Amino acid sequence: MMRLYSDGGSRGNPGEAAIGFVIYDGDKIVYEKARPIGIATNNIAEYTALLEGLEALIHLGVQDVETFLDSELVVKQIKGEYKVKNQELKVIFDKIKDKINNFKSFSINHVKRAYNKEADRILNIALDTMTTFENGSLIKGLSSVSKGPVEESNNAFRLDTIDGALIKKIEDIKNYIKKDKKVVVAFSGGVDSSLLINLCKEVLKDEVVAVTIKGPHIPESEFNEAVKLANAIGIKHEIVEEDILSIKEVREGDLRRCYYCKSFVFKYIDDYAKKIGASAVYDGSNIDDLSDYRPGMQALEELHVKSPFLETNWTKSDIREYSKLLGLKTHDKEAAACLISRVSYGQTITKEMLTRIDKAEAYLKSKGLRNVRVRVHDDLARIEMNSDDLKPFINLDLFKEANEYLKNLGFKYVSLDLGGYKTGNMNK
Repeated sequence: MMRLYSDGGSRGNPGEAAIGFVIYDGDKIVYEKARPIGIATNNIAEYTALLEGLEALIHLGVQDVETFLDSELVVKQIKGEYKVKNQELKVIFDKIKDKINNFKSFSINHVKRAYNKEADRILNIALDTMTTFENGSLIKGLSSVSKGPVEESNNAFRLDTIDGALIKKIEDIKNYIKKDKKVVVAFSGGVDSSLLINLCKEVLKDEVVAVTIKGPHIPESEFNEAVKLANAIGIKHEIVEEDILSIKEVREGDLRRCYYCKSFVFKYIDDYAKKIGASAVYDGSNIDDLSDYRPGMQALEELHVKSPFLETNWTKSDIREYSKLLGLKTHDKEAAACLISRVSYGQTITKEMLTRIDKAEAYLKSKGLRNVRVRVHDDLARIEMNSDDLKPFINLDLFKEANEYLKNLGFKYVSLDLGGYKTGNMNK
């Protein structure tokens, strides 16, 4: 005889809902699952939890089962003591009655919530994180949840391998976002802003707008990717074309060029936010950004731009991990930065120079390199790449081809940095 404890809940009734169920063999948990189910009522969630729990028992080959719920309504309706008048519930009710016929013995019992703690606990985690838990594993996202209740997933992560603090950070950032009724997000299409825009979309629904800057300092491939991602998310997307090189301090390679650039860009975004009645401007800065020379952070502070990841103590690793759990394809995307960061300080920057850098990096990436930078020192192009890419890159034919390609772009000398790729290397 196995015991099934199931629970369902809705925040809003109807509102965001989730289910959870736990199967016991004696005192041992043999199977558990929790997942968000979208917008639903409490009763729909309770019924769905029971249905999926029964499906799991059938899949496991269980013949004798006792079920326990803290919804008195569902229990009495299944027992036939109350009628089912709601048509949505009736559809699930009929499915449950059909599943019950698969067992030799079946009983359903009402218990107080205090005796249904485990099912209640995991359904609330599913609600907080919008993530599916299955048999001690995290499945990457609602759209990719396995069809069968006990199917394996190639994208599963053991719960005990994940830092428990991540769950708390997810709750914290969602509560942080909830405080603003409408926001504008600076959206580059990178790892950080992609997760942030998804979180804002989940919490604020249609009250979020993405703003992407297009200019000579942005790699063409990055801009195109941002447009595709915004369309895929289904979010309002504002594109602004700005020539950052019109700013003297940026064009002449001032040590605080990032500050002047950010001030210029976020002043526009802030004005736009006020125009549409948004309560805040967000950016994707995180804890790791504090470890490098980032004068642009001062500009964000002066303009009162909010950084939810920074305010709730997210690291880059946290962002990548949760992005992966949600199935965002940006989770393992290489680090990106504006093309100006490739040019040594004190050197005059032109559009032609930035175009050369963009084409050179696009060429090298076409050769299979991931994190690659073409740093510019006057007429010298210094190539940085990950150590993993060094070995396959080192062959005389590719050396010759790369050298010719970059020289045809306008570089006089081409070198390979044996120290490899380092974020913010120009700042050292």
